[in-house]
Amino acid sequence: MRELKFRAWHKGQKKMVPANLFKGIMNQDYPTFHIMQFTGKLDKNRKEIYEGDICRILYTDWTSNTDDSISLEDYLISISHTGIVVFSDLSFQIEMYNNKFNDHSLYSMHYGEHGFIEVIGNIYESNTANV
Repeated sequence: MRELKFRAWHKGQKKMVPANLFKGIMNQDYPTFHIMQFTGKLDKNRKEIYEGDICRILYTDWTSNTDDSISLEDYLISISHTGIVVFSDLSFQIEMYNNKFNDHSLYSMHYGEHGFIEVIGNIYESNTANV
């Protein structure tokens, strides 16, 4: 069974609050919080992934690096995509935007045998451009 965990963004204080701190006051002060659920997944650095996280993801079952001027890690990052974790159609997915066409699409959080997912921020605390 998947562990149910939450965190919340406190609108007034503009900070992330762990679930154990907002649990008792949530019923009284619910409009003050944006609540996010844990996806049950960890990123490549063993960090918990929540709704609203901005993630870099590489979908692949193979690795290839033909450019000797950069490291394998830099190469993999260069071919990865960035998106926001959302809950849609009864599952957690990555919502990616195509700025060229001003549209967005939903993708699986399964990244393949040699791929990865890495949390690089969240929608409340980050100024990450080009999400």
